[in-house]
Amino acid sequence: MIRTIIFDVGQVLVDFHWEECIDKMDYDEDTKQRLKKATVLSPYWNEIDRGSHPLTYFIEECIKLDSEIEKAIREFYEKPEALVTEFSYAKEWLHQLKENGYGVYLLSNYGREHFENGRKRFQFMSEVDGEVISYQIQKTKPEKEMYEILIKKYNLVPEECIFLDDKKENVEAAEKQGIQGIVFTSYEDAIEQLRTHGVEC
Repeated sequence: MIRTIIFDVGQVLVDFHWEECIDKMDYDEDTKQRLKKATVLSPYWNEIDRGSHPLTYFIEECIKLDSEIEKAIREFYEKPEALVTEFSYAKEWLHQLKENGYGVYLLSNYGREHFENGRKRFQFMSEVDGEVISYQIQKTKPEKEMYEILIKKYNLVPEECIFLDDKKENVEAAEKQGIQGIVFTSYEDAIEQLRTHGVEC
């Protein structure tokens, strides 16, 4: 029996629309493409999630990749709230699961500054029972420690958990830990799949 629902955050509970954000910036197309390569598409983005250094360190490293667009890089990082929008269904979905007796947890790759900014804004956070975020433990999905630490920290039973993530490799890693998984493609599909696992939602 499923008793616990574990959620990824990006592309599941919030829309991470970084490309749209860059496309709306007041720069020519060449600069926008260079900005994408120097930020989210750079090797440093995953390291921001890992939390091995402060965000300010990674901003400087990104600038070293393409110093000619330093102004654009700094501008991109100045407004983390512009990069993500909470999905309209998120809070009510988690609230309904809580009302139906399920535990609700977060397991997500997220940088410290970006997540703490979101914590203040995301309405669904009030429905969450616990979290393991990558920057907190310097590990990222699909590394097995992410799942192991969540299970141990909150005394969860893997076989009673189901995990929703938009990346197949992260779901497969959860399944290796005995957690059931759903590859998230849409809210509607997730609801149907949860119901096939006996979850009331």
